[in-house]
Amino acid sequence: PRLRFWHWFNFQSDDFGKVQIKDIDSVTWSDISANFVNTSSGVWTYPYLDLAEWGGKIVQIAFLFHSDPYNESSGWYIDDIVIQSDCTPPGQPGAISGNTSPCSGASYTYSISPVSGATSYTWTYSGSGTPTGNGTSCTLNPASSGTLSVTAGNACGSGPPQTLALAISAAPAQPGTITGNTSPCSGIQYSYSISPVSGATSYLWTYSGGGSTAWTNNNCTLTPTASGLLSVTAANACGSGPARTLALT
Repeated sequence: PRLRFWHWFNFQSDDFGKVQIKDIDSVTWSDISANFVNTSSGVWTYPYLDLAEWGGKIVQIAFLFHSDPYNESSGWYIDDIVIQSDCTPPGQPGAISGNTSPCSGASYTYSISPVSGATSYTWTYSGSGTPTGNGTSCTLNPASSGTLSVTAGNACGSGPPQTLALAISAAPAQPGTITGNTSPCSGIQYSYSISPVSGATSYLWTYSGGGSTAWTNNNCTLTPTASGLLSVTAANACGSGPARTLALT
């Protein structure tokens, strides 16, 4: 075990502070720190005092401050006193499961298996978006690509992080020019096409005039019976992009 505490001090030349310990049934105090003298240079410090010799015993701990009656100074300030037992932080979490190509602004859930010895989990994201959750799962609405990280913690600290790279996906771009006859004859079947659109998994062809349409991906057949506007959009899991149109008369 070890004694930890935060302290700040500013002593006159003959003043000092030190930490002492004794068995509960003893009247003899033993020093477990050197004398703290002069000043802590205006900063709070966090000493480490080994209590291995006193492990398993019931003890009393004292913070002894000595001052003479002459000059004055700020004194000794102590906070957050704790005795830490020998323990270790949890290990690295296992793989994070979840979508690695999320759509911008949509909500996703990511999770890990419980980590042995963990009492808390911390999720962070390096891109735009803040993960919500402090257990083995979180929800995230990412707005840009980044790295999702999670650490497992307990009273002894946090273990190494597990990470997952996320690359933001978006709806496809507007298709390129539609190729095909712009002055078709009524009742005759014609073929129209566009070049494949990057990231598209499906296409939707529509015609505002009379007639029937059928399509396979980026190729369409149309039997027009009246003038109208032929339109095509490309889509994926993140939505549909803007339409490309062709006027037929």
